Amino acid sequence: MIELGLTMLELANEHQQQLDEQGYTILLDIIDPDWLGRLRQAFDDIHAAEGADAGKEVSQIEGVRRLADLVNKGEVFDGVYVHPLLLSAVWHILQRPFKLHSVNGHDPLQGFGQQALHADWGGERGTGRFRVVNSMWMLDDMTPDN
Repeated sequence: MIELGLTMLELANEHQQQLDEQGYTILLDIIDPDWLGRLRQAFDDIHAAEGADAGKEVSQIEGVRRLADLVNKGEVFDGVYVHPLLLSAVWHILQRPFKLHSVNGHDPLQGFGQQALHADWGGERGTGRFRVVNSMWMLDDMTPDN
């Protein structure tokens, strides 16, 4: 990654332990307010521009505003998949070279919540080495109530 000009930040011991024991961690406040506003606006603009075709590259789901292939739909999304803390977390989990599969947007509409979480991996789960790491970037406030 360093050869590509990407950097990693030291992942705090607390986050490493959570990844090891719980399988996930929450990295708070890594999107500054300006970037957050630009991410939200870009999502809305792209979704409006694509209209009925939004998300077709992957799938469309009733009650969800979907976008796909965000890697190629605006530089504003670049910071998501090259964020140093994300790269450090992925390295901590996989412990070997890795590549990006995709960056997609998923916005459940009111009344269509309770979306199932899943790994984009069709193989058996079993024991052994992990093959996929998913990250979720919340552009709206997330609480137990919503």
